[in-house]
Amino acid sequence: MFALPWLVAAVSLTLQQPTPAPAPAESPKRAARALLGLDAQLEGASWALQSANADLASLAGMSGLSDLSGLSQLSGLSGLTSLTSLSALAGDFEDVSELAGDPPPAWADQDPGDSLYRSARRLLSRERYDDAASAFADLIKRYPRSTYTPDAYYWQAYALYKTTDDGNYRQARTLLKTQGAKFPRAATRRDADALLAQINAALAKRGDPEATAAVRTVAEAPRPQNPTTCSTSDDDDDPRIAALNALLQMDAESAMPILKQVLARRDSCSVQLRRKAVFIISQKRTAETEDILLAAARNDPDSEVREQ
Repeated sequence: MFALPWLVAAVSLTLQQPTPAPAPAESPKRAARALLGLDAQLEGASWALQSANADLASLAGMSGLSDLSGLSQLSGLSGLTSLTSLSALAGDFEDVSELAGDPPPAWADQDPGDSLYRSARRLLSRERYDDAASAFADLIKRYPRSTYTPDAYYWQAYALYKTTDDGNYRQARTLLKTQGAKFPRAATRRDADALLAQINAALAKRGDPEATAAVRTVAEAPRPQNPTTCSTSDDDDDPRIAALNALLQMDAESAMPILKQVLARRDSCSVQLRRKAVFIISQKRTAETEDILLAAARNDPDSEVREQ
């Protein structure tokens, strides 16, 4: 009862606050955060109104408090409930922000698969991986000639991979192979190769014979002597790194000679590979582990390799 004036003041103050303007177009993430912050304020105001209504109901039943006319103005605040639609607007801004592991924002408004792509992307960003995989599969089935279809194979496979289910891993592997055969120039092909290597690595550790053979093939494949482009990532998105890691866990004796060859390289394109190789070797104790790491610490020309 005694908190009622404070509740009225809180609601009034919320209404008097100017609506924050969305951030400039070049910062969609900032705009999304601003809208989500406004949505949170409105939810707080809604809570205050609910509390005020409860206090009013309680006061109405009490004797000696007949003059509540000053509180009648609260009835005009019911319009706040309509502002909950701002959460949907914030969701639209989220669609154009780059979130880790998310497909790129929709780019073809007139494409028949556009709305389905948006829906699948939203499900993936919310970590509803089974639903997202089904949505991307539906896109591929219903709109085989859609602009989004070539990359939908990859994103369906990615969603299946995130479920960490062996059966889904195998389905994802099939999808990535199909993408490579049908759409070799898809924008996600490099990512697809890395994802396929990670899937094969996971399945190889579970004893899948096809995956085991694929891991050995990738791990033992010679690197180009004069590549036209160099990888700039130090994570597992290099297919050979994923394969070497898996091979080391399965058969350290076979993996160590290959990893030693990686660390012996001195070309500029092998820097990231050598950095990751040091980490991989350190995870498996063998008779050679100490000698290999000491040699890298003493002789590698890259300071980060030596630090690791």
